Amino acid sequence: MIKDLLKSILSFSLVFGLLLGGSIIASAEEGTSNAGCSLSSKTNVTVNGFLDRAKESSVIVSQSGNKVIEITDLEFLKRLETSVPGPKGKKLVGVSIAYTQAQESSLPGDRPVVTPQLGTGYYLKNITTSEACGTEIIRQSTFKGPSTATMSIKQGVSATWSSNTNISAETVSAALGFNVTKSYEVTDTYQIQVPAGKTYTIIARPYYKVYNFEVWYDPLIGWDSKVGYGYAAKPVGVCFYYYE
Repeated sequence: MIKDLLKSILSFSLVFGLLLGGSIIASAEEGTSNAGCSLSSKTNVTVNGFLDRAKESSVIVSQSGNKVIEITDLEFLKRLETSVPGPKGKKLVGVSIAYTQAQESSLPGDRPVVTPQLGTGYYLKNITTSEACGTEIIRQSTFKGPSTATMSIKQGVSATWSSNTNISAETVSAALGFNVTKSYEVTDTYQIQVPAGKTYTIIARPYYKVYNFEVWYDPLIGWDSKVGYGYAAKPVGVCFYYYE
């Protein structure tokens, strides 16, 4: 209420000044793009809330001490297999997701609104989160059985973000609690037994925490308005796909 009153007073002052012959120009840079804002090709969502619904999954601890969720549910594997390119002639038989960063303590959860102060310009609203395996390949190796296939990952992966407005990376970073232009290290060692007569190909891809949000503009004069939307994705782990 106080904020609205201040804006009303400022609006009246400007109109009064213009009537007196003053010259005052107030402008707000709003996004003019009508193009859809979606995840880039390297961070297409291939996992989105399926972990709670997976019928055949188990949670283990990797050699690196990370929590690993192993997915063997055939329905989800089929969905994952069609969403990312795999080795030609190979069938996806499993996916393991290693959380290399503590999400609960370091990442903010879903938030409906980020409240701005008077005349602060762009801000985020209606932030929602999901999880995704990326399509970018960190490492790929082939192993023949009988053997223990081991893949060690220690890789810096860039966060990514996009918006169809002129909001800055600094504003998005401040609202989400992490630097959307920074690289984050993902580390894990993955092992799987390869049976005799089988050949497995293991592909490591980044695992992201994805934030979708609306972008609003709070002008010094006038009322707040929605000007667009965007997303940001932070690397928080590794997805190991294994094919035979």
